[in-house]
Amino acid sequence: MRYLFFLSSFFIFGACQTAKPIKTKEPIALETTATVEDPTFTYGKVTHLINTNQCTSIIVINKDAGSNNELILLPKDLLPEDLSKEGTELKFHYRPLKMKNPEGCLKGIPVALTEVTKR
Repeated sequence: MRYLFFLSSFFIFGACQTAKPIKTKEPIALETTATVEDPTFTYGKVTHLINTNQCTSIIVINKDAGSNNELILLPKDLLPEDLSKEGTELKFHYRPLKMKNPEGCLKGIPVALTEVTKR
């Protein structure tokens, strides 16, 4: 009787502590031709059509595709000539500044731009 008890307890406790192999599926390789945008950068388009009186370059960011929800950025420093052309799409980082809008610029947020490149 003792042997049967020890033998059955050995199998019960031994089975509970064994690690079962985890079944994993092979990852499916997807072929995509679309370019992947870097999520750490912000993407926007240069325009001179808004606040045309005194503002130099304005960058417009569309927050939601297909909607009129846009953010207007006013760079503190001038953009280089090759980047400040109308309709140029840019990739950049920005930081909002606590300063007044430049005189004549009614819409927009003053920002400091870093790592500005063409998209």
